[in-house]
Amino acid sequence: MKILFILPTNMISGGNFVAYVQAHALLKQGHRVSVAFMQMQNGAAVNSFPQFELPTGSLTEIIQSQESFDVVISTFWDTWYSLADINASHYLAFVQSDERKFYE
Repeated sequence: MKILFILPTNMISGGNFVAYVQAHALLKQGHRVSVAFMQMQNGAAVNSFPQFELPTGSLTEIIQSQESFDVVISTFWDTWYSLADINASHYLAFVQSDERKFYE
């Protein structure tokens, strides 16, 4: 499967780290996994995760390219709003907490 994770930024965070672990587990199972960032600090590189192996890019570029995916996964509440802008067969939300705690 061709899978895209959407993350808000490539900056260091515990939430990003958890998403990277899950994405790499899918990669090791043979899936084609990539990561799109809503905002990037100093390019799309990920320096905070040991042996990071996934292709990365700008969410804006992914949307403009109209690239298609089997699965697109939002990882934070603000990335959920971008799901409809990406061509995919399936859309998932990777909830690391009860997001209802953060807004009404």
